[in-house]
Amino acid sequence: EIEVGFPSSGQTDFDFVRSIIEDPEAIPEDVTISVLTQAREELIERTVESLVGARRANVHLYNATAPVFREVV
Repeated sequence: EIEVGFPSSGQTDFDFVRSIIEDPEAIPEDVTISVLTQAREELIERTVESLVGARRANVHLYNATAPVFREVV
């Protein structure tokens, strides 16, 4: 298992995740890729879009717990 990006953070990470999924030699068959995203509906949807076609993938979700982070971000 290897974490490959944070595709909902921007186009660069999204494009990178897409590029390795679309390249049949980029991800060995015994490797599961993982990505990170915030627990916000639109960001989860964008993250899942980046994983279309992946053999196996994990999505790591995080949710801020600090009150100031939840209010500002």
